[in-house]
Amino acid sequence: MAPIADNGNLLGVLELVSTTVNELNSINANKLDDVMPFIVSAVIRSIEEEENLVDAIIQHECTTVHSSVYWKFQEEAKRFMSDELIGNQPVFKEIVFKDVYPLYGQIDIKESSKERNLSIQRDLMIQLSEINEVLWSAVKKYKLPIYEELMFRVDTYLEELRETLYTHTEQAIFDFCTGRSSTCFQTFKERG
Repeated sequence: MAPIADNGNLLGVLELVSTTVNELNSINANKLDDVMPFIVSAVIRSIEEEENLVDAIIQHECTTVHSSVYWKFQEEAKRFMSDELIGNQPVFKEIVFKDVYPLYGQIDIKESSKERNLSIQRDLMIQLSEINEVLWSAVKKYKLPIYEELMFRVDTYLEELRETLYTHTEQAIFDFCTGRSSTCFQTFKERG
């Protein structure tokens, strides 16, 4: 067994086993010393890539996360990655802290998160309403079912927004606006 360590931090343990007696000896151990820096480097790179992927998932799926609760979001991002690796459709679950009360008062300006969410909610509703107007013009002019389907999706998003703003809804609307609707708008623009 050989420790895989970096600056005194244990990253893992490499275990070598042989079914042949006396196959592993001091000569093999010396060869392992030559290879060990490459193994340590590969393990460090793998850990950094996983941390970067976890951060990317959190940034994509969530709004700003406070450092005091970041660990909970990391756990959910790792679960998200596991689902994706085994071939399931990954869904970032809502993170809720039940029965949690602040000990020292509020961290940010009172009601700032609520006001921010209301502003985003209003802005998204305005943008979706504008998209609907353009789509209505497209439906009247070209009578294509794709524009009607997009209008249905916009109406669905507007209904969701009227109730409350969820992170997954915000991200879904953003993806819709920058993806599918943007492509249709470009086609609509090219047709004149």
